[in-house]
Amino acid sequence: MVKVYIADVTILQDEEIYKQLYAHLDEERRVKTDRFRFPKDRRLSVGAGALLIYALQKENVGNVSIEVKPTGKPYLAGKENLFFNLSHSENMVMCVVADKEVGCDVERRTEFDRALASYVMTKQELQQIYGLDSEAEQQEMFFRLWTLKESYMKATGFGIGLEPGTFGIKMEKGSISVIPPVDEREFFFKEYYADDGYCYSCCSLSDTFSEGMTKVDLGEI
Repeated sequence: MVKVYIADVTILQDEEIYKQLYAHLDEERRVKTDRFRFPKDRRLSVGAGALLIYALQKENVGNVSIEVKPTGKPYLAGKENLFFNLSHSENMVMCVVADKEVGCDVERRTEFDRALASYVMTKQELQQIYGLDSEAEQQEMFFRLWTLKESYMKATGFGIGLEPGTFGIKMEKGSISVIPPVDEREFFFKEYYADDGYCYSCCSLSDTFSEGMTKVDLGEI
């Protein structure tokens, strides 16, 4: 089962709440946070770390070491049947936990960048985008495809080592597939919707996803 958690980090502008959550992070996350120059990036880092702690507590997992695979993908040491992934964009952080490999991505829907689309999308994906009538629909399709691609890249473990333009996401009759697949394993997808200006997507070897996302108030954890 893939479980999905999201949180708005705007509340971390409150210094007391920020300090409380920062104090509960592991040493590696604190060091990573301190490296960021801008307060916004530090809030996202603290928010992502706090959301992961919250999600793991829901799985009855307390202190656990987070290691990094040679591909750069983090994992929970000693937890062979529990996987996680994190993503953030603008003011939102996203965390997924699952019983199989999983990846996620959240992106704020901003202005549609056609130059970027031509670089990260395949010819078939561009046809899906430009086949829509309005610019608003094209923008929505771009970010849907982009978050699905990112979640797949992270779930496979290849991450940024996998060029996004080398594979495409095909959405047809309610199904989502990868063409051509870059991993022989069968991955499954799910998109989540929230009326908040963001796109959310998950990809996993598990075919069972939570119906909705759990929104967490960082000021109450």
